[in-house]
Amino acid sequence: LLSLGCLIYGSCLNRYNYMPVISVIVPVYNVEPYLAQCINSILSQSFEDFEVLLVDDGSKDKSGEICDKYVTGDSRIRVFHKENGGLSSARNFGLNRANGKYVMFIDSDDYFLENNAFSRLVRYADERELDILRFDYTAVNDCGDILYAGPMNSKMHLCNRTLSSFEMVKEAVGGEWFACLFLIKKDILAGMKFDENRRFQEDIDFFARVFASRQLRCGYFPTACYAYRKRSDSL
Repeated sequence: LLSLGCLIYGSCLNRYNYMPVISVIVPVYNVEPYLAQCINSILSQSFEDFEVLLVDDGSKDKSGEICDKYVTGDSRIRVFHKENGGLSSARNFGLNRANGKYVMFIDSDDYFLENNAFSRLVRYADERELDILRFDYTAVNDCGDILYAGPMNSKMHLCNRTLSSFEMVKEAVGGEWFACLFLIKKDILAGMKFDENRRFQEDIDFFARVFASRQLRCGYFPTACYAYRKRSDSL
């Protein structure tokens, strides 16, 4: 019995101390029609060493119930229900609980277009020992129809280079500060939080502080693997 108890305790301890490669933080608020597509696009990734933090920010529709259904089917998913505090509050909540080497933020009405996106991004970042990696997006409408692609072609000269923080902001970001287009090494975010008093441009404020905090090893990977849904009723 003692040995069995130690085995169970050890298993729980190892699980608690386990550090996945990626922590995927998904703030969830009233996205019932889109949430399953978002989660499925994460779970279908060929790269499997990740955790998903679904942060239900006080949804009034069935988004919270959808989150709970997924947590029973995959041990990599962690679900949290909290009072509504806004997008920045939900992102900070996830950041405080993320265990991964890298962090990604994904909006719960968006999704990934490629099932090998994680593997390609992690390989690129690891090989170049990057602190932060930028990738690109394809804009879609409510129904998922393609509207346009992000400005990837104008950034091809940045490929296979290690960029300074200044070069990253000037050339790779280029005014599009979307938090969902970065793979970020978690240890560079120590003490960094989204400003929960900001309703708009919180991405700009957050990443301007991240890039100004120290000299970072940055990179740009030319893939428009992220579907950014432009909805008329969204924030």
